[in-house]
Amino acid sequence: MPFLLTPRGAFSLAQARGFLDAFGPSGQEVGEDPDALMLAVPVDGEDAVAAIRVTQGDDGLVAGEVIAVDGTAADEVLRGQVERILSLDVDAAPFDALVRTDPVLAAIAGRHAGLRPVLFSSPYEAAAWSIVSARIRIAQAVGIRRRIVEAAGTVVGGAPAFPPPQRLVEAARSAGVPGVKLERLEAVVAAALAGDLDVDVLRGVPPEAAVERLLALPGIGPFYAALILLRGAGVPDAPAEVDPVRAAVARAYGRPELEGLAAYRELADGWRPWRSWVAFLIRASGA
Repeated sequence: MPFLLTPRGAFSLAQARGFLDAFGPSGQEVGEDPDALMLAVPVDGEDAVAAIRVTQGDDGLVAGEVIAVDGTAADEVLRGQVERILSLDVDAAPFDALVRTDPVLAAIAGRHAGLRPVLFSSPYEAAAWSIVSARIRIAQAVGIRRRIVEAAGTVVGGAPAFPPPQRLVEAARSAGVPGVKLERLEAVVAAALAGDLDVDVLRGVPPEAAVERLLALPGIGPFYAALILLRGAGVPDAPAEVDPVRAAVARAYGRPELEGLAAYRELADGWRPWRSWVAFLIRASGA
């Protein structure tokens, strides 16, 4: 059945669609309709994939329609997943107010009005991407991801979806993923099936504690732990302190000293409780 989502604070589906269309790691084929967003995802907690068409009306409401499901998926689960992927499960009004107090952030937000963090389908998929993409070029990693999807046969509603944990290892083996990465993907699958990568688990502890848990996964370092927490679980206020974020912030503010951890932390403390969201906005702006 179709469902409706009511954004709290500014939200633009067009901005989210534009971001996903340019973000190769997501693997999303957003569809040909410029007024709609197609999402193809592994379903939370199920051996299933689903395709959902998302639109936004002139009244700002966001509508979702489940186009196809391969497996079993409750409508409420898919609703919640779309809500999380688009960061609509968070009241963004306080974030909008924070941005207006900072001229640099206000200028960026003015160019990307209504852009919120756009997430992977789950922390599990973000973790799997982290393993696949480590130490190789993005284009190579996108190609490997595509081969995994092809091997898994997880095309739903005409769109490719990343395979659920139950299908990942065999698909990765068939796709020729090298031995070390295959072993690390097995660890990601085990963690996902054990519930260790559930959104509620990662959001249920302080961000620093969640990062420590993620660092225990083989092959996950600080950069990818931050990616999983920010872009998988959607934590709004995690310490986004990795080198690429600090470099982007330094460029955006025209302050080279912000590449240093101490100066960056001093600035980022003023962004609480929205450090993750601010980091995403600056990085997405191309700074």
